[in-house]
Amino acid sequence: MPKRGGANGLAIAEGIDLTEWAQTFGAYSLALKLPGIAPWRDYVIGGGLMSFGPNYNEMFKTAGNTTARVLKGEKAGAIAVAQPAPELVVSQRNAKNLGVTLPAALVAKAKEVLT
Repeated sequence: MPKRGGANGLAIAEGIDLTEWAQTFGAYSLALKLPGIAPWRDYVIGGGLMSFGPNYNEMFKTAGNTTARVLKGEKAGAIAVAQPAPELVVSQRNAKNLGVTLPAALVAKAKEVLT
């Protein structure tokens, strides 16, 4: 049921300057009982409902491996550019605390389900 005069959900767009605030946004989302989605897994760790975005840890590992290959003498132009696939992360615990039920089909598509 919609809250009178208020928001029913939260969607946070990608912004490199916001990444360090992901867990804080998640905690506020949970405290305000506002289900939301953000592009960072840390948002879900902090208390948010779900995230959909690239796995930054994998991106940084790939960047490090690519850098190492170049430093070892491989031509940068010969290395394929890796395009990260977005990953869905959901939290059953946060859903319960927010008073929402995640559809089974959504949970089944998640790369990671936090309980």
